[in-house]
Amino acid sequence: MSFGRWLQQQRTSQGLSGAELAQRLQISAALVQQLEADVSRPSLALLQELFTLFDVPLEAQTELVYQARALAKLPTGPALALDSRTRATIFPQLLTSFVGREREVEHVAELLLRPDVRLVTLTGPPGVGKTRLSLQVLHEVQARSAQEWVFVPLDALSSDQLVLETIGYALQVPFPAPDPLQAVLDGLAQRDALLLVLDNFEHVMAAAPQIAELLYRVPHLTCLTTSREPLRLSLEHEYSVPPLPVPSDLSADLSANPAVSLFVQRLEPLLGSPHAKIDLAMIAKICQQLEGLPLALELAAASAAHTTLPQIYSQLQYTLKGLRQTLLGPQQRQQSMESALEWSFRLLNPEQQTVFLSASVFAGGCTPESLAIILAEQMVSPLAVLPTLQSLVEKNLMQWSPSEDIHGRFAMLTPLRQYAQSMLIQSDHLLELKLRYADYFVRLALQGMQELTGPAQMDWKQRLEREYANLRTVLTFLIEQEHFTSAAELAVALSRFWYIQGYHHEGRAFMEQILDGQTRIEPGLLMRLYKEAGVMLYALGQLERARSKYERALQLAWQLEDERFIASVRYNLSLLGLQQGSYDEVESLLRENLAFWRNLDEPYQIANTLNTLGIVATRQNHLDEAVAFYQESLKYWRLIQHTVGLASTYNNLGELALYQNQLTSAEQWLRLSLDMWRSLDSHMFIANTLHNLGQVHVKRGQLAQAAVWMHEALVTALRVNDWACIAEALTTLADLLLRHNDLGEAAVVAGVADQIVSLHGIQMPTPYREARMGLLQALREQLDPLFLFDHWQFGAATDVLTYLQDMLAQLSTLIAGPPQT
Repeated sequence: MSFGRWLQQQRTSQGLSGAELAQRLQISAALVQQLEADVSRPSLALLQELFTLFDVPLEAQTELVYQARALAKLPTGPALALDSRTRATIFPQLLTSFVGREREVEHVAELLLRPDVRLVTLTGPPGVGKTRLSLQVLHEVQARSAQEWVFVPLDALSSDQLVLETIGYALQVPFPAPDPLQAVLDGLAQRDALLLVLDNFEHVMAAAPQIAELLYRVPHLTCLTTSREPLRLSLEHEYSVPPLPVPSDLSADLSANPAVSLFVQRLEPLLGSPHAKIDLAMIAKICQQLEGLPLALELAAASAAHTTLPQIYSQLQYTLKGLRQTLLGPQQRQQSMESALEWSFRLLNPEQQTVFLSASVFAGGCTPESLAIILAEQMVSPLAVLPTLQSLVEKNLMQWSPSEDIHGRFAMLTPLRQYAQSMLIQSDHLLELKLRYADYFVRLALQGMQELTGPAQMDWKQRLEREYANLRTVLTFLIEQEHFTSAAELAVALSRFWYIQGYHHEGRAFMEQILDGQTRIEPGLLMRLYKEAGVMLYALGQLERARSKYERALQLAWQLEDERFIASVRYNLSLLGLQQGSYDEVESLLRENLAFWRNLDEPYQIANTLNTLGIVATRQNHLDEAVAFYQESLKYWRLIQHTVGLASTYNNLGELALYQNQLTSAEQWLRLSLDMWRSLDSHMFIANTLHNLGQVHVKRGQLAQAAVWMHEALVTALRVNDWACIAEALTTLADLLLRHNDLGEAAVVAGVADQIVSLHGIQMPTPYREARMGLLQALREQLDPLFLFDHWQFGAATDVLTYLQDMLAQLSTLIAGPPQT
């Protein structure tokens, strides 16, 4: 009897019409008709509802599952050796090509062919391709040996008590049997060496001891299982299946990447023309968003039949709902990413479900301590958080990585996190959870603001960097919810971190958004926000916009009679004057500030002011005075163990030595500064110091070594979009080209630098303007004016990024030297 005929009999025996059955099951009447006609197959969830509705005994459920799901079932009878035709019957056909995983296939196949290996378990997160890998491994083992094998899918089972019976069906052992274990053992005893593949074991874990019993009592049996977590048997060799590698560099050869290759192979049959152009860069972005999960990639490629790649990418940044396949496949639970993940979610206990969902609010992973704080004790006990997270790692629903945090960090693949967040939206606890999440990171940032000026600054800079994805997410959430006071507190707390790390564009953008809601922010906080917004604009070279922010902050500080803050803002205004060459005015302002801070005995402020006075003295050619300012500044920096301050002053001493043409001394100071900036991982300052080192070697006439420093300076500055540094580095490169008589290219580079300054509205400091004028004067003296203008104009009009890529390639060639002959 077919499943459809059985369903019809059950319905009529209950006196139900098709419409009434549909209403009870909350499905359409049309689907009931299709099920009874055997033209559609029910999902596992629907089958379970039917079994409950019709009170189907457990022992009868397996047969019905096989019928309903169209799984191959061999006739019962005497155990027979499997020939090639029988193998094909019970072995799922490989209907799609296999992409990547060559190393994994080789490794697992070698394991299974070793005589000392009896059980291999492929583990990994939902959708990572464990089943597909197992089938490819099976083909590899078949090609290398004459070993018999049997493939047993377990995903349709409703109980672990049915595992032995299901294995028995595949082995052609007569069932039902009074002793299922003995019946399977008798069937295995009649065979030679056998490889038993058990697919989707995660929901029948209680049957693992039965598999161990089979392995111990049948020496010629080997098992390959797929599961979201290991079986935890002593014989087990766990093999963790990773997602496919995704491109890290969109400028590399994308077609060779396994994730991109899989997507393209699944996409090509959907294209109208075999020669249709495929946007590999957009596909690479989709692969990055889906973190290389094969099921997600295949479903995303399938959805390209009715939407564009940019639309797919845009949607996947927020939801998985587009990842749905409309055609029936061998596993209905994998017709969408959501159903694949729901399968795993339902296998979790309530505590695991709570921790899994709550952890999804963390954008950059979490520590057990941070998760315990936002969960609150009434949801999950703090003592239970760490072991629960560890259990989720074992089930491959979370990932663990070692870090400076005491217990390491726990994170989710993006598709899993998006699924959990979609589940949270249906929860009454979402907003409360997010508010606690925001409060935790606001308090963390406020603590970090204080620590970044003390001896623990390096540890805190690294900690804030680890948490930056979370901090960015919290700031966005607070702005969206119009919690402008909390958002302002967080932005002000992050400002020093933004400055050190070179995140000026992002910091400015966040602060501008918050200032749009400034009427809701109290004056004391608002003045700090204006000042820090000015700092971001100053770092971007937008000096007049920075001045307007500083002046607004100063106005509020005078209203509040906050003398300390007034001195702080006046210091920032002095930096603007320094950039614009108003040295006498700046010196007077700084000396007044220095007296103020000395009176308050503030080591940080004293050191900072002395350091800046050293720059002013250098610009005024008061070199001995500059050295004295720097040396006293170093004394205070060392007193408070301030690494950033030390690195900054060492760099300034290097620039002073460079100005005096003391190149050996300059290189020593700059290398010392560079080591400190590298330890802080502060890209903006690393780029600046690298550029200074390049200038040392330009003055020495050492072309190849200068190219090494300038190449790294440009790459580092591009990483943080430090266009002021890039313009300075290009001007130095133009000087280098000039010294080596490549006058036309020097003019082009000067044009590119001028374009950058104009395009980004950068007000460059006086030394840069002086260097640029010197460069142009030297070019005018050696080139025909029309030739100079044509080459300069070419640089001023060329595509900057393309030119920079070409320049980096030329520098790489120069660094490598001529080819060997």
